[in-house]
Parts: sequence; C-alpha cells; structure tokens
Amino acid sequence: MAPARERELHAGSHEAFAQAWHLWEAGAHSDSEVLPTWRIYDLEASLRRDQRRFPEALRLLEQAQAVCGKDPLAAGRILLKKEHVLADIGDARGALAVLAEAAPFIEASSDTRQIFALRFNMVADLCHLESYEEAAKLLPQVHQLALGSGNELDLIRVVWLRSRVEAGLGRTEEAITSLERVGRDFTARGLPYDAALSWLVPHGRMGNSRDEETTIAQDLRPAAERAEVEGPATVLRPEGSREYSPGPRPEADALGQRRPNGQAA
Repeated sequence: MAPARERELHAGSHEAFAQAWHLWEAGAHSDSEVLPTWRIYDLEASLRRDQRRFPEALRLLEQAQAVCGKDPLAAGRILLKKEHVLADIGDARGALAVLAEAAPFIEASSDTRQIFALRFNMVADLCHLESYEEAAKLLPQVHQLALGSGNELDLIRVVWLRSRVEAGLGRTEEAITSLERVGRDFTARGLPYDAALSWLVPHGRMGNSRDEETTIAQDLRPAAERAEVEGPATVLRPEGSREYSPGPRPEADALGQRRPNGQAA
C-alpha cells in the first residue's frame, strides 16, 4: 500500500475511534451493551499495532484485559494480540510468557482457532529463540490441529513452520523441499506474494539477518484477531495478525500475524 494512502486510512481510523468512544460513552448507562468495552480497547490496539505504535497497543490491550471479565474467549483473544505485538518488537521471551498466560483461557474456551494460534505461535517464538529441538517436539500437535481445522491454508502454514525448524536443526535439504512445496501451494491458490515471502526463510543458516527473521516470521504467522479470533492475517499473515501476511489470517485467513497470529481486527 502506498504510504500516502496508508496515512489517509490511519487518519480515518483515528477519527472513527474517537467517534466510537464518544458514542459508547453516550450509551454507557443504557440497559444493553451492544459492544463490550474491552472490544473497543481491543480494536484500537490493532490500529496502533498497525501504525507501529507498540507501547500504545500494549497499554490498550492491558486495559482490554482489565475489563473483559471472566470470558475465556475474550481473554484468549486479547492475550494472543498482546503476544503478536511483543513478537513484532522482537521480544520472543515476553511473547512466550504471554502465551503461557493465555493457555488456560484458550484451553477453557475450546475455540479451535485460538488453540491453533496458541500452538503455532509457540513454535514460531521458540524458533526465534533458536530452541529448535523444543519447537520440533510441538510440531506434531500443530499439524494435528491444522488437519482438524480442515483449512488448507493452515496446513500450508504448518509446512512453512516445519521448514523453519528443519533449517534450524541443520536439515537444509528438507527445509528447501518444504519451502518448495509451500511456494507451489501458494502459487496454485493465486497467492504469489505469499509464495515469494515464504522463500525468505527467517533463519541465519539460510542467510537472513535477525531483523529479517522478525519481520518475515510475523508476516507468516497466523494472528488471532478476526471476528472473535481472526486466525492467520493474510496467508502469510491475513490479520493477524502476528494477526497474520500473504493469502487470507487464524485472525482472517493466512500465515500471517506472527504467527495462527489464534493470528484480523
């Protein structure tokens, strides 16, 4: 998207949120709550993240979490978004800690999109920390969740994630084979951008810098932000997205968002 057009959209979004808060406050004392307070904080946090105003996004998500009550689906969504922001700024350890905090809520919600995003993003964060053996142990769970979802894009994302683990373990040939498969699958689905992005393997042994790893991994991970959980943002990041990205995020529908980045709002 052209910078001028992006600035125009962000300016319009800022005005929309200002109006939304005004209208929400005007109806705060009504008997019915059409839009929960936490959702307004949550949605504005997505805007700030897209604007790369990360401290503001984190603050808004903290406010959303404070008022979301005992709804496990809401708490899971908010924490997946928080993890996405931390991953975007390169704080993989912080992101993993948030996923650990989110796990009880997500498991309690039984929401398959959030569960997929949780497991997928755990593996992606472990890869960023170069904990490839630990990541490899979790891959079968992620694969089974993708099979159960019946979403072909989830399966492609998992193959891409496997290529990261393979590259990290020094299995270069296997990693390249996996990437070739991902590229073919994205291309066959009319997603050439995702196909190209998938080849920029975020791993030092494949020739990429740490900064490149952070950027590319976020674009390929599923985010948890669309509807109640937006799955991966574009294909590499439909959100959002972590949440998600190329193609449709487990926050819209793509590998995107950092990661199923549950993946966009």
